[in-house]
Amino acid sequence: MALFRRGSTWYVDIASPTGERIKKSTGTDQKELAQEYHDRLKSDLWKQSRLKERPQRTFEEAADRWLSTRENQANAKNNTAYLEWLLKHLGGKLLLVIDKDRIDALLHKKMKEKVSPQTVNHYMKTLRAILRGAWEWGWIESVPPFTMLEVPKKRLRFLSREEASRLIAELPNHLKPLVRFALATGLRQRNLLDLEWNQVNTGKRILWIHADQSKSGKTIRIPLSPEALSILEEVKGQHKTRVFTYHGRPMAYLGDAFERAVDRAGVKNFRFHDLRHTWASWHVQGGTPLAVLKELGGWESMEMVLRYGHLGEHHLKDWAANVPNTSQEEKEKDA
Repeated sequence: MALFRRGSTWYVDIASPTGERIKKSTGTDQKELAQEYHDRLKSDLWKQSRLKERPQRTFEEAADRWLSTRENQANAKNNTAYLEWLLKHLGGKLLLVIDKDRIDALLHKKMKEKVSPQTVNHYMKTLRAILRGAWEWGWIESVPPFTMLEVPKKRLRFLSREEASRLIAELPNHLKPLVRFALATGLRQRNLLDLEWNQVNTGKRILWIHADQSKSGKTIRIPLSPEALSILEEVKGQHKTRVFTYHGRPMAYLGDAFERAVDRAGVKNFRFHDLRHTWASWHVQGGTPLAVLKELGGWESMEMVLRYGHLGEHHLKDWAANVPNTSQEEKEKDA
């Protein structure tokens, strides 16, 4: 059947020259328009296959090209994981047949795996980025619309000074300088583990994260506080290239030692990444302006930094009296 109806909308059901069955919405409830859509789609498929007017591109081709442009990015490993799942469901598919219906079906399939809405969105954003790339390369005429899940706002978790002291006391010796340095600089876990001495200049009191190591894809320069410099002095000489080590070897991952220390310290609902939240929260509570914090933390937009804005609201009271006192002016007029 070339045309069929679902509810009030007409759909096409045709076979491409390669033998693939294509079922997709025409986007209309009028049969005449649906027939025109069907005829045009069938003609386009035939031209692509027989006349070679435009090469038939597959999702794999688009994914490979897109990933090749992201290989040096800090989140390349995550991109690979997302792609593995997408390829299971879109393997062998022509880009032409990846429409809104197919995308929505993937969305619901991922939701059934009982992962968080944020995780589902990561998969959909990866797919959308690949299709946008395909559109930019002239492989498809348009990018289908995407539906994203609403992500519940999470309460910001950060340590009090007393909690931080308890946690550090429970850490194994090789993790103590790493965690203290995280609290002093706000560096992400991967940047801490990969940090090399050639990225540090203690004389100028600065370190930098290379563009291919940063989440924003830009080089980040981080000034070092006296506490950060003191920690670097403690670990100096333990390894020729890496800053943080375990038994004299580069520390590749944390294992479960951090989580066990968190439990022993009685700190509830806390992850390693919350050390970065703690660093940012302490900065704002200490009076650091949000614009300055954005630069210190290497955030690409102010939106991420505004999460900490409420923590510095006590500083706003000094500015509250800057508006004219209208009641006093009225009293002066009456006098």
